[in-house]
Amino acid sequence: MAAIFVAATRHVAPLMRWPSDLTIPFDGWLNGILNSIAGLDSFGGLTVRDATRAVGAVIAQPAEFLRALLATGFTRGFGEQQVMVFPSISWLSLVLIIIIACYRKGGAGLAAFAAMTCLYLLVFGLWASTITTLAQLAVAVPLSLLLGFSVGLLVFRFRSLEGVVFAVLNQMQTIPLFAYLVPIIMFFGIGTTAGILAVVIFAAPPMVRATVFGLAEAKAQYAELAAAVGATPAQALWKILLPAAQTSLRLGLNQVIMLAFATVILAALVGAQGIGYEVLTALQRLAIGRGLVAGLAITLTAILFDQFLQSKGSPRFSGRWIIGIAVVVTLIPWLLSSKFPQLDAYPRAWTLTTTRGIDDLVDFIIQISYVPISFVQSVLVVLVFSPLKALLLGLPWFSVAAGVFVLSWKTASLTRAFVLGGLVALIAATGFWDRAVLTFYLCFAGSIIALLVGFPLGILSARKPKVGRFILPLADTFQTLPAFIYLIPVIMLFGSGDVPCIVAIAIFAACPAIRYTAAALLSLPTSLVEVGVQIGATPWQRLTIIELPAALPGILLTIAQVALMALAMVVVTALIGTTDLGQLILLSISKANSGQALMAGICVAIIGVVVDGLLTDKANQINARRRST
Repeated sequence: MAAIFVAATRHVAPLMRWPSDLTIPFDGWLNGILNSIAGLDSFGGLTVRDATRAVGAVIAQPAEFLRALLATGFTRGFGEQQVMVFPSISWLSLVLIIIIACYRKGGAGLAAFAAMTCLYLLVFGLWASTITTLAQLAVAVPLSLLLGFSVGLLVFRFRSLEGVVFAVLNQMQTIPLFAYLVPIIMFFGIGTTAGILAVVIFAAPPMVRATVFGLAEAKAQYAELAAAVGATPAQALWKILLPAAQTSLRLGLNQVIMLAFATVILAALVGAQGIGYEVLTALQRLAIGRGLVAGLAITLTAILFDQFLQSKGSPRFSGRWIIGIAVVVTLIPWLLSSKFPQLDAYPRAWTLTTTRGIDDLVDFIIQISYVPISFVQSVLVVLVFSPLKALLLGLPWFSVAAGVFVLSWKTASLTRAFVLGGLVALIAATGFWDRAVLTFYLCFAGSIIALLVGFPLGILSARKPKVGRFILPLADTFQTLPAFIYLIPVIMLFGSGDVPCIVAIAIFAACPAIRYTAAALLSLPTSLVEVGVQIGATPWQRLTIIELPAALPGILLTIAQVALMALAMVVVTALIGTTDLGQLILLSISKANSGQALMAGICVAIIGVVVDGLLTDKANQINARRRST
């Protein structure tokens, strides 16, 4: 039926374009609202913008203090008049403390990995940049945890808020973080504070969900115990429920830290210094070698933190020994640094300041792969991507809205159909329709490739446990990498344009495709699999006739997750040359156009809501039919 609507409206496409004179200036309205808020008098003659920037200066102070203490030292004056007042902690002290902490927490293996990571950062001259980033995260992560835990606690206390809060969080995470950068700059300026707040916005939501989920599970198990011992609500919360919810809370902590590392490059767009700035400048200058080195530094640091948090630890040293060793390894190099400057700052002569070898290797790879990659790229563009792009751009907005309406009506309800169809019409009303279609085109093409790769690997991981023990952890590791890292190899091999963007999206979205496909198959009842064995079906027949149809709801949710990951990545790919909503957001950042950035971000979120809504409704419909039969 949806196809009939599309075919019927194609013949009257010129009439179905949203009239330009009827475009609703949502971006202008948002700009006006934000500027009005920023200019409001708060107190003492200060505007809201003045007040927020004053608060921002306070937020940045702990990060600047840690940066000075651990990397740059405390100085006085500016320029040539700058004088060192107090040196920073010796790099050797920090390295030894990190190794000792990792040995106590995770054993010799983790300590060796920590030593290798520190050596890598020192040798490639990235130590100070990484410490700067860690100083910012030392402020951003606690703020994210505090905010997420507080909101989660509030939702748990007043469960009527759960639907509203989770809906808001879902939309906040669907809107690209790029869209929040301009309002952050407007109210807090450019620099460390803006970078910290960008991390907080992106990293706090998982802690909200982890808190609510953990406390709800703990309450279901221990509510009767709390009542039996006569605990007050506060005592039950702090002495029974929170300790019981530690596993979920630790998972929330892990997710916050991983997302914080994934955001450090994005924070560089608003003036935050650190390792993210190294990657961003390398991308802008197409310095592939330096970008790979800096990107790997983020990856190694994120993996080290992840492994440290996941390690259960063992009492290899007592508390007093740890304190004593920490004092010794901190003070001795610090005190000797006045006589031995090499202990104060890692000598520049000991670093590799050039990535010439990596650049030469990149050039060699490009030379030997240019002809086959160019051929495949040209074939894909001519036969697949260009026709698909032209087809999607040729669809009038009304036909798309009508198709979404009919599909939603068939799988859910009339109310749901009006909501999803109305959201599609809203995109057309903003005047961003063509850019939104280009965004969908890039996501659709990347998602198809990701599914073509992810489905077979996910099935293989579920059917072959030995293979799964290798593929699934590898997919999880790749998913922890910052999205920007994927841009470096695709720029190296494909240059700029649609094809590298699609490839980057496919690589990024393939990881959840593998994980969710394997989970959908592994969650099937063992009795269902045994039926296939008993009737003598071959492995291929069991997979295609029994297991995949039974796992269809989970597979639909897999497709929805892949689509959302593709949307998260498509905005990042704007850095390597697209003309979609992502590029519009980047242009808005350069022009400080907050309203346009937010409205473009909302359009990206609408695409995600519509795609996720259609697939989720279909999965729910299948489950409902199965329950009824």
